[in-house]
Amino acid sequence: MQYRIMIAAGLLVCGLLGGEASAAEMKIGYVDMRSAIENTASFKAGMHRLKVSLERQNKELKALAGKIQKAQTDLEGKAMAIKPERLATMQEEIAEMKKQQRRKQQDARDALTREKQRLDTGAAENFIQAVKKYAAKGNFDLILRKQTMLHGSPKYDITAEITKLMDAKK
Repeated sequence: MQYRIMIAAGLLVCGLLGGEASAAEMKIGYVDMRSAIENTASFKAGMHRLKVSLERQNKELKALAGKIQKAQTDLEGKAMAIKPERLATMQEEIAEMKKQQRRKQQDARDALTREKQRLDTGAAENFIQAVKKYAAKGNFDLILRKQTMLHGSPKYDITAEITKLMDAKK
């Protein structure tokens, strides 16, 4: 896929250079999409929220794991002294706590995945809008993703400007 994008970009550049526009007349830039997105204030704030949420969920899961461990230790200490019916009930309670722990782990993973996808989607949409706005305002003929290029002179790197534009849009 990347290879196809590189070929298409190369053909586009060749077509533009071979046509009426010369290299001196073209306005070209490139942007590091990942860097532009990850350096925005909104993305950093979103990642911080995810980190805080993950820490809270891990704390809850550790507490539940401690509760399970205590119940198992209690069960092992009392196993010989309690009635078989009570032993079975305690084993079922521990099994239910383990099931609850697995569910909470899965729910936490799912919630974090959904929130990260929302964050990524919003950031990508903001990125595309910022690039289009920057291209129109600056009369750019071509803006490429840095990841699709083999080489690009730093003077054509517009990543910082795109990041600023994305931060300005709130």
